[in-house]
Amino acid sequence: MSQSTGTGPQFFVDIKKGEINELRGLLQKYPLEKDITKQRETIKKVIAYMTLGIDVSRFFTEMVKAANTNDLIIKKMVYLYIVNYTEHNQECAILGINTFLNDCKSLDFKIKALALRNLSSLKFPAALTYIEKAVSDGLDDDHPHVRKTAVIGAIKLYRQSPTMVNNGNYIERLYKLIKDIDAQVVINAVIALDEILENEGGIAIKRKLIIYLLNRLKDFHDWGQSLVIGLLSRYEPKPDEMIDILNVLEDRLSHASYSVLLAATKIFMSYTKNSPVINKQVMKRLQAPLITLMTSGGTTGNYEITYVILQHIYLIVVRYSLSNPDYNLFQEDYKHFFCKIEEPSYIKDTKIDILAYIANETNTKEILNELSEYVVDVNSDLAKKAIACIARIAVFVPSTVSIIMNNLLNFFKHFTEYISSECIVSCAILLRKYPEYIDEVIPAIEDLHTLITKAEAKIALIWILGEFGEKIPNAAYILESYAVSSPNEPGALDIFYFLLTAVSKLFFKRPRECQTILGNLLKLLITSCENNDLKSKAMMYYNLLKTDVQSAKDIIVGDSQSTIKRFLEDEDNERKDKIYKEFNTFSVIYREPQEKFLKKELVQKMYQQEQESESKEAKVETPLEPEEKFETGVALQRPTHPPISKNLLVISLCDIRIWMLNLLMCFPLAI
Repeated sequence: MSQSTGTGPQFFVDIKKGEINELRGLLQKYPLEKDITKQRETIKKVIAYMTLGIDVSRFFTEMVKAANTNDLIIKKMVYLYIVNYTEHNQECAILGINTFLNDCKSLDFKIKALALRNLSSLKFPAALTYIEKAVSDGLDDDHPHVRKTAVIGAIKLYRQSPTMVNNGNYIERLYKLIKDIDAQVVINAVIALDEILENEGGIAIKRKLIIYLLNRLKDFHDWGQSLVIGLLSRYEPKPDEMIDILNVLEDRLSHASYSVLLAATKIFMSYTKNSPVINKQVMKRLQAPLITLMTSGGTTGNYEITYVILQHIYLIVVRYSLSNPDYNLFQEDYKHFFCKIEEPSYIKDTKIDILAYIANETNTKEILNELSEYVVDVNSDLAKKAIACIARIAVFVPSTVSIIMNNLLNFFKHFTEYISSECIVSCAILLRKYPEYIDEVIPAIEDLHTLITKAEAKIALIWILGEFGEKIPNAAYILESYAVSSPNEPGALDIFYFLLTAVSKLFFKRPRECQTILGNLLKLLITSCENNDLKSKAMMYYNLLKTDVQSAKDIIVGDSQSTIKRFLEDEDNERKDKIYKEFNTFSVIYREPQEKFLKKELVQKMYQQEQESESKEAKVETPLEPEEKFETGVALQRPTHPPISKNLLVISLCDIRIWMLNLLMCFPLAI
């Protein structure tokens, strides 16, 4: 293969004819010469060919012999080769397994752990007996690195043969390893038990186990701390225990890892949800660490972290701004949510979403000034987002309606299509709640209706014309201009749904002008429309008008004097509660409950496990043999800081990181 000077050998280009056949000689030559560097390069070439899909199984014997070395880099590459070809060619299985078994007896803990990891990665029935023996010996090894590898090996063994693990004493041994002196072994044991006991609701969460893990919390790595804190969401503490646990977790709120912070935040919110006074203090306490971590992510350029924190802040403000507006969460920190020019669009969008919910009578003026600058931004998506946010502020803060309506009408003067379209949509939203402002909107509608091309804006304009057409001189003729097109055109179906209703409503207010327009529209939809639903609606309207005009008016127009107090999306408490229970999961990022993006069977299984876990907690605690051996003392080790005053989705962000780590451990890496 060709080599480029200064960049090292290139293993995936320029395959020379006959070079593969030369590798056998090189694999036999360099071990004899004890030239580690050249031996590495040769083995790297073999791995490169294997990666490209070229069959190099003919070198199996030479590669196994190459494993007889203390060089870890060579061993990793050889093990990768052996695992790959052992699974596809079981004639080589015994030779490969013997290689792993020999290295499992090595005095070097690194080689022993590496061999054990690769042996447990073999996925065919003939290897199970050998894997079981190696994993069993590894759990009792003197070195923690081997023990933690053996624990992960137990998970792999369980995936292939649950019976072998269940019939053995692995569960009890794993519980014992939770008391291990090495923190990584402890965390791996907890992960293993939670997966192996998945059908029983996961690892048994009892008081002694929780106290023991919390007392060792600072010994664990970030993802280990996230895991332990996540287990607390499955534990129902007594009132006095709750305060002790929250005191222990309080310093985790200042942790640099966002996974630890979010896991702790979930516990604080979950444990205090039934105590309004404490919950209000807790939510105030959580603001500062969330803001700090959000801003630090932007400072260091880690916008992905900033985005995750922002989405969780958004969930918090949406929930509490509507259900507990007296909390005033993040309202004093509103400037932190102003957009910066260097921030990516997804950060800006989320910040604007948050601004709509933290606006109040005190900060509205500055927020509106900031949003008005975004409207004239070169980024059209940002401009439309800002306009929509301004409209939502008017919905949440009624005292600002007059100012905001004037701002929206001023935006029309830009004569820009996307600004005008978004302003029409926003005006329609505000007129649903504040219909008394229609007189101010009429001039803009008459001047700019020809500029609008977006379907959503056309629908908003049509709705306004149908509701307030008696005050708009050209309402009937503007609606007629939309009725000349075909309902079968792409994107026209939704427009004609609203158009039919709007023209029918306007007919009862201005019958002489609209009679011909409505008749032509009904004829068009009944005779030419290909959508059965819309055609049926037109037929219903026609039959109503033909049978009883007054009844048709009562049905179609309804109570025109009623105004909207709250919007449906703001009242969707069931959906919001589901997402809130799934705090620190992908549900927060997607803004949808898990049932919307996970398979139905998996969701049902998760909820079943949650219910089983809750039912176990409600029962009288029965001693569990492995747990009774924990030496925890009388109570939690309390922190020195003063105490504070007086749900569940299996796949959390922390769990995803753990799953990815386990996945990496399933596949040996070549260096």
